[in-house]
Parts: sequence; C-alpha cells; structure tokens
Amino acid sequence: MAKLLNELPAEQREDAVNSLAYEAEARLRDPISGCVGLISILLQRLKQVQGDLFSAKKELAGYIGPSTLLPMIQPPFANAKASIMPIMKQHPYNMMAIPTRKASEA
Repeated sequence: MAKLLNELPAEQREDAVNSLAYEAEARLRDPISGCVGLISILLQRLKQVQGDLFSAKKELAGYIGPSTLLPMIQPPFANAKASIMPIMKQHPYNMMAIPTRKASEA
C-alpha cells in the first residue's frame, strides 16, 4: 500500500486512501463482490431510470408533438458503463471515484 501511495502525486493520495478504505468496507459487507457488486447495482438502476425517462419523454411527445421534444428524446445508454469510464480513468486507484472535500473547503 505504501508503495502504491508513494507512486501517486501528493494531491491524489488522500483520495486514494479514502477510496481504498471505502473499497475495504465494501469488501467486508460483501466479501464476494465488494465495490464491483455495488457498481453493478447502480449501473442497473441507472439504466432502468434512463429507460423510464426515455419512455416518459416519448409519451409526452405524443401529447405536445414530437418536434417539440426531438432534441430531448434520446435512447438510454446501451452500455451504462461507458458513462463512468472517463471518471475511472481519471482515478486509476479509485474504483468509485468518490469526491472528497479538503478541510479548507468544508
């Protein structure tokens, strides 16, 4: 762990420690899946909500006209993981990319 943290820039170390602690807690709660199980559940929920929103927009378009909602109507992500991949690439040691506030920001 020390080697991993020492390889990071100083400004990323606090986020990495918080992420590792969060991941360890998730592993204690769910020894089989850990954070990956939580990510999977959240991605399923995101996909469901996006589908519900898409359906609601389509229904609304039936009442007020499709041209009014055309820019808003887009199908939900086929692969919701694509929406979180940029975050995960920014934080290679932080699977959940949990933002933290420094004491000066609180």
